[in-house]
Amino acid sequence: MKKNDHHTSGRFLRFVTQLIAILVMSISIAQAQPEDNGGDPSSSDIPLDGGIAWLLAGGAVHAFRVLRQKKSVQATTMRMDGKQEI
Repeated sequence: MKKNDHHTSGRFLRFVTQLIAILVMSISIAQAQPEDNGGDPSSSDIPLDGGIAWLLAGGAVHAFRVLRQKKSVQATTMRMDGKQEI
């Protein structure tokens, strides 16, 4: 494992966290304008809430863990084969 790998993963995690925070804030600020039906919401509107942001956050964390696990397995395999990491 290289010395900079830990810093790179920390930067990636910080970037994903900031991206999710921006998405959550922008979703909570966005508001739909009422239609010309007297201000009553139409029955076909689908409400969007923070659930989408939580799904994206969960997917990003899962992808990060899977990639990290693959890298660990690959490094272990290389050591068992007698190859050294650079």
